[in-house]
Amino acid sequence: MSKEKQATYAYVWGYNNTGELGVNHAARVYSPRPARLPAGIVDLQGGANFSVALTESGRVLTWGSNEHGQLGDGSRRPRRTPQQVRLPDGHRAAAIAAGTDHVVVVTTRGHLITWGRNHRGQLGTGDRDDRLSPKVVRAETVRKVAAGDGISAAITPGGRLLTWGRNGQGQLAQKGSVPVGRDVLKPIHARQVSEPVSAVDAGLRHLVVLTSDGDVLMFGVDVAGLPLGKKMALPARWGQVRTIVAGEDHTLALTRRGVILGWGANDLGQLATGDSAHQLSPVVVKLSGVRGQVTQIRAGHRHGLALTDKHEVYAWGDGSFGAIGTGGQKPEATSVLTPQRVSLPGVVATGLGGGGYGSVVFVRRGPGVRLELDPPTATSRPGRSVRYTIRTVDAFGTDLGPAPAGVAVVVRGGTASHTSPRATTVTAPEVGTYSVVARAGHLIGRATLSLS
Repeated sequence: MSKEKQATYAYVWGYNNTGELGVNHAARVYSPRPARLPAGIVDLQGGANFSVALTESGRVLTWGSNEHGQLGDGSRRPRRTPQQVRLPDGHRAAAIAAGTDHVVVVTTRGHLITWGRNHRGQLGTGDRDDRLSPKVVRAETVRKVAAGDGISAAITPGGRLLTWGRNGQGQLAQKGSVPVGRDVLKPIHARQVSEPVSAVDAGLRHLVVLTSDGDVLMFGVDVAGLPLGKKMALPARWGQVRTIVAGEDHTLALTRRGVILGWGANDLGQLATGDSAHQLSPVVVKLSGVRGQVTQIRAGHRHGLALTDKHEVYAWGDGSFGAIGTGGQKPEATSVLTPQRVSLPGVVATGLGGGGYGSVVFVRRGPGVRLELDPPTATSRPGRSVRYTIRTVDAFGTDLGPAPAGVAVVVRGGTASHTSPRATTVTAPEVGTYSVVARAGHLIGRATLSLS
């Protein structure tokens, strides 16, 4: 029996023009909104305007834009609701990576499966034809995958790096085997990386690699258009890098000491330095007033996210599509140059997700946002009592248990008696429709009583 019994709870915000945030509409979301997602999701990534999720049982779900077949359902029709992708031959997914408009999956057997756009050979199928359905790629066994804008990468169990796709700036680390400017249509070993690799990520014009020894390698070109292909100089006082993430033209890294580093494009505040100056070398991202230590980071195309061990979330960078969750519907470009704490009152944040222009924060259930009276509507006769139970409900519709102590119930034109955190008895003297309102602090619940 599947362990995926309970829905996945998240708060989402950002670009949503094709419904990729999972809130059942296609309007921009400028402030965090609750999203009740399918059960068991352990990773959720996105491209420019679609989402792909991995569940603990190895299912892959997609929704949003589908112009290039990135939903993997055999069509080009967009979809606002998550739907399972049928992987070939009964494969189950172990890891996923979402590019701008393609998907790369590694299965529990270590096989590669891809679908979506393929104009730069990023699907690894040996051609440039889009794939509307998943296709197994002929390559050696892998254990991790990454995807960027027309770029794909994978790591073998032995730590070898495979790359394929866009190579216009030499970002595939193939110098000496593939000329710069020639795309690679099938996975091949990265010629310029000889040491074992533990992580990799890709942007538009660059690839960032983390070796098993903690070194950070860069390939492609930097924000100034200068060729990369070097190890980044990182002072020991910052600690060893353990996480790397690539934005469109910037990179973020998290060290074992909880220090966030950033370098690359900064015109929209992607590096959270308080200004818009590009940085060719790593600088420290400073979170003022932060409680606890940063445990996770995420990079969108032009924004960043951080999560601390105190369950606080910070965002910075390009806010023109709402990706930083600060509210306000501003059509012009809006940049946040320093990290801002995202307002999630009472929420216990547990993880980060999202895509190029959207953000996702996984949360535990709660906090309570309203009271629910059961039955919500009742029919009775004058003078006869009706018993309502009162429960607290969170933003996802989850029952959190009895209403808190001190709940008060008012019936206009009637009476409520024996009110407790669990129930109340309501009576009214005449035929008509009565509104039953329960309050406990900021929590409110309503029901209707009809007498005939």
